[in-house]
Amino acid sequence: MYRVIVVDDEILVREAICENINWNQLGYELVGNCENGKSAIDFLDQNEVDVVLTDICMPYVDGMELSAYIHTNLPETRIIIFSGYDEFEYAKKAIRYNVEDYLLKPVTAFELSEVLTKLKESMDRNLEQKNKMQRLRKVYNKNRLYLKSNVLLNLIKGSQKESEIRKELDEIGISLDFQAYRIAVIHTEEAGVNESPEEAKKQSALMNFVVYNISDEIIAKANVGNVFMENDNKVYIIFHTNKPKEFLQISKVICEEIMETVREHTGLHLIIGLGSYVYSIGEMARSTDSAMQALLYGMKFQDNQVIDMEQLQDKIKESVNISEDAQELALSVKLEENDKIDKAIDRAVYKIKSAYIEPAKTILYLQELAQSVTELAKSIESNDHSIKIKKEELLYRIATSVSIDEAACHLKKFSYDLGESISAQKNTGQKKYAVMAMDYLEKNYHDPGLSLNFICNYLGISISRFSSVFKNTYQETFMESLIRIRMQRARELIENTDLKNYEIAERVGFTDPHYFSISFKKATGKTPKEYAKEVR
Repeated sequence: MYRVIVVDDEILVREAICENINWNQLGYELVGNCENGKSAIDFLDQNEVDVVLTDICMPYVDGMELSAYIHTNLPETRIIIFSGYDEFEYAKKAIRYNVEDYLLKPVTAFELSEVLTKLKESMDRNLEQKNKMQRLRKVYNKNRLYLKSNVLLNLIKGSQKESEIRKELDEIGISLDFQAYRIAVIHTEEAGVNESPEEAKKQSALMNFVVYNISDEIIAKANVGNVFMENDNKVYIIFHTNKPKEFLQISKVICEEIMETVREHTGLHLIIGLGSYVYSIGEMARSTDSAMQALLYGMKFQDNQVIDMEQLQDKIKESVNISEDAQELALSVKLEENDKIDKAIDRAVYKIKSAYIEPAKTILYLQELAQSVTELAKSIESNDHSIKIKKEELLYRIATSVSIDEAACHLKKFSYDLGESISAQKNTGQKKYAVMAMDYLEKNYHDPGLSLNFICNYLGISISRFSSVFKNTYQETFMESLIRIRMQRARELIENTDLKNYEIAERVGFTDPHYFSISFKKATGKTPKEYAKEVR
């Protein structure tokens, strides 16, 4: 429907035209009527109108002045004049203002309907032509964007000779003759998990196109590079400069501006990997590789940040020690102290993040942390099958987490659940003392002075009370646990080392090698020498 208004100072004429024309049938919608040109201009300033039917002789602003205003300010709006004046001067002015038709009053409904029908046909043809041009322009822009992206992708991935790339850059009108370059890769958060795969794919493509447009606008305004997309919906930036030292911080600031602008307008969270500087277009693949590496660091740590490889080099470490955090985590699970579980995991995660461990290795460190907890689960799996399922699920979730923070959340949840399960299977009266004693025993079994009396003094509890609590908790006495752990460690040393019997005895807390041999045979049915001969 085309929107139309009627302008005439004679109310009877206005009403007759408004009421006697079948607007909808002709393809029009009557959206207003005005008593003079001034009120018509006010209406046009506030509303979209396709056709204006106007008289000439009106107070304040007449029909010709109204036509002049429309011709200057609203060139897409069509004008039909009806007047009681059959004068050549009016007709000349009407032609000058591109008036569609000039009708003499009185105007019949049939006559005006014919004019409106022809005008609609003309506007339909123009609209179709306009839509066709828009479609062609869209196809052209899409193809041009694809061509540009394809050439620049080949450039930053080093998949073509430099001479070939330069020729293609000239063909698409891009000049890249600068002193230094660096590549940025932008990753957009995944589409909603509740979407179907097809819908998620469309959503991701749409989000990345929004990111591309915002990035392109900011980069073009700063005149610092080129932005393009890849088929997998990644967005890339080629930064270029003739002042590398000054530009080091600027490129990161621009990436942060892109990140914040996208977040403000769409709520999307980005990770941007910013590659190292290179000094010729033939080296761009090296900058791309470092940008992708930076992106992987960002994806494993947290979202909405810029990872700059130029500033990251000094922070990267080969390894990190989280063994103490793993031990404290295990003890906290045994004691069912969730706040300490959180602290132990958070400390370990902080160490891993601060060290900027190679992304692939972060999984190994997280699994080391998880192993300290899953070892505890072995003792209760026979009574609680769900723990075994949760343990397997935990290891899978850690391996597939998109960030270290997500993996840490899974580990915390498992630790809470395991602590509850352990608690349900143990004597709840004084279990804390038994758990602390077992933890001390496992860490200090090699101390020859370790005894029941010593541990009770250490815990501040009577021997009789402690013995009862410990036996109820672990179904064996403290000394039985001590001997069992010492014998287990002794077997491991015999199996994996060439140490002599007296050396092994010392390492597991025996001052008398003879007594060690007696205890070992009692526990295993063989002397240390017999056992060594068998396993070695």
